[in-house]
Amino acid sequence: MEIRRYSASDTRSAMRLVRAEMGSDAVILSTKPIAGGVELVTASDYDPDLLASVHPEKSEATSDHGARDESAASDIATDEVQRELSATVRDLRVLLEREARRQPGTAPGTRNPQAAAFTSQLTELGFGAAAIRRLLPHVPSTDGFMLTTEPLTAALASLLGNDSLPGLDDGGVFAAVGPTGVGKTTTIAKLAVRLAMRHSTEDIALVSTDSSRLGAHHQLGSLGRLLAIPVFELDEASDLTEIAHIATERPWVLVDTAGSGDTAARAQQLARIVERSGRPLSLLLTLAANAQPDFLTAVMKRHRQALTPSIVLTKLDECPLAGPAVGRLIEAALPLVCASTGPAIPEDLVLGPDSLALVAHAALQPLPTARQSTDTARIDREVQHECA
Repeated sequence: MEIRRYSASDTRSAMRLVRAEMGSDAVILSTKPIAGGVELVTASDYDPDLLASVHPEKSEATSDHGARDESAASDIATDEVQRELSATVRDLRVLLEREARRQPGTAPGTRNPQAAAFTSQLTELGFGAAAIRRLLPHVPSTDGFMLTTEPLTAALASLLGNDSLPGLDDGGVFAAVGPTGVGKTTTIAKLAVRLAMRHSTEDIALVSTDSSRLGAHHQLGSLGRLLAIPVFELDEASDLTEIAHIATERPWVLVDTAGSGDTAARAQQLARIVERSGRPLSLLLTLAANAQPDFLTAVMKRHRQALTPSIVLTKLDECPLAGPAVGRLIEAALPLVCASTGPAIPEDLVLGPDSLALVAHAALQPLPTARQSTDTARIDREVQHECA
């Protein structure tokens, strides 16, 4: 068996060298990024018993600890090679796709291959350039050329926080603010049920200030009767000051606000009122993942100018592509404390670190299109041809 190393500026060039010098029967043992490109380790007349020549450090460890059983070593070597080859084919498929889509005029090898692969992957998933620049330095060291849920979750934790909703276990005033139709009332209902399961309902109050939307008061009223929690219906134009009085009597006060008009100014007014009670206020800026990215950015910018709210990301189950929304959250650098995957109360509300994992998983799901399926099949055929 003959083993060779080939390095080139990109994978396509390396594959051409392998095929030209070793023929179409060559086996790729490993691939890794190096300075200036990639390196392939290949073999002709492949013999699993000679795997140690590719991994000399394993040979030294073997000699130090004595000879092993030959059949067992062969089985282990074969399994390792099969796993390595599977990972190699997957990485090669990704690299071939990246190279095929590289913009004209960009010199191959001028970027770190893994960072370039992540950048291309995130771009296809809808992340903006600014979000990618902020995100990549926080991705922990990982193998391969595909960004997966675990390292993306770790990066989001560094950028968006890693805590559950502040004060949820200790008490405070929690107000859902934001545009209409994003799930503010449902979010308040889910939090109310969570608190009712942990604490006495006598310590909880629901406040509805949405007098502009037909039936808004009745939604919380029905929930309050079901849970035996008092519901206060306030007119936001005149008696919001009543919230300060309610907050002095109940440890947990959950406020549902109207989504029409200037929600940022209303949130600032609410904050001033709650300050009079001496209670902490958690503003939950509720955003729908399926909203237009520019609209999300505008909403976050308006609310951040007045206060620093926490983000509740809803409607992940209705979002065909979550990458654009997650990218705008990264750019805004506001803490993400909750995520919602549906209307079920309270099951579909995820808090804290679990919400980051949920959002990371959703963000890495590509948009299922016929063109994408065709491209994937084409790339698979190309890799099979290159490895044949």
